[in-house]
Amino acid sequence: MIPGRYVKLQKYLIMNKRIKYITEKLRIDCPNFECPDVGQTPLEIVHTLEKIRRRRPKIILEIGSARGGFIYLLSAALGNSGTTFITIDPYITGSKYEKQFYTYEDTINKLRHFYLKNNYLHIRRKSTSKKAREDLKEYLGNRKVDFLFIDGDHTCKSVLNDWKNYNYFLDKNGLAAFHDIIAYEEVNKAWKKIILGQNIYQHEECKKKGVPLLTFVDNKDKKKFGQSMILGVGYLYK
Repeated sequence: MIPGRYVKLQKYLIMNKRIKYITEKLRIDCPNFECPDVGQTPLEIVHTLEKIRRRRPKIILEIGSARGGFIYLLSAALGNSGTTFITIDPYITGSKYEKQFYTYEDTINKLRHFYLKNNYLHIRRKSTSKKAREDLKEYLGNRKVDFLFIDGDHTCKSVLNDWKNYNYFLDKNGLAAFHDIIAYEEVNKAWKKIILGQNIYQHEECKKKGVPLLTFVDNKDKKKFGQSMILGVGYLYK
C-alpha cells in the first residue's frame, strides 16, 4: 500500500472508532457519509449532546462552524426533527479557514438531503458584524434560539462580544455553551468574567479529558492536538 494512502486509512479508522463511541453512548445513527473533523473530545461531545437532546431544541445557533462536524453530530443526535440549525462563520477569503468552507458546504448539502425536515442556514460573516446580527434577527423574527454554542474567535474580547451580542437571541429557558474554556487562556479569562459578571444564569463546567476528533494535516497539529487533553466546555442556563 502507498504510504500516503496508509496514513489516510489509519486516520479514517481512528476517527470512525471515536465516532462509534459517541453513537453507541447516545444510541444514535449517523448519516450515511463521513463526519468532518470536530475540535472537541468524544466525552465532551457526548456530555453536550445529552444536555441538548433532553431539551428538544427547535432552533440552534453555532458561532464558529469550521468544517461542520459539530452540526453533523447535532443532526444525528436530534434526527429528522424539524430543527433549524444556524451557523455564523466568515471563512475569510485568502485565509487558512477558506478551505474549511468547502467541506462545511458539502456537509450541509448532504445533511439537507438526509434530514429533509430540518433547516440549515449559514451566515457567512464575522460574528462581530452588525449585519450578521441583522441577518439573524430578520430570519428569526419573533422566534428565539434554544441552544447557543460559542466556539468562534478565541480572544477574550471576541468571546465576550459573542456573548454580549447573541445572548439577546437566547430563549429564557435556553442553554448556552462555550468551548475551550480550559485549554485556551483567553477563552478561560472571558468565561470567568461572564460567570462572575451576572447572577441570572447558573453555570456548569465539563472538564472531560480526551483526544479531539481531528484528522491531523501535519506534524505540528498532531503534536498539539494528537494527545489527550482537557479543552473544557462551560454551560449557562436558568
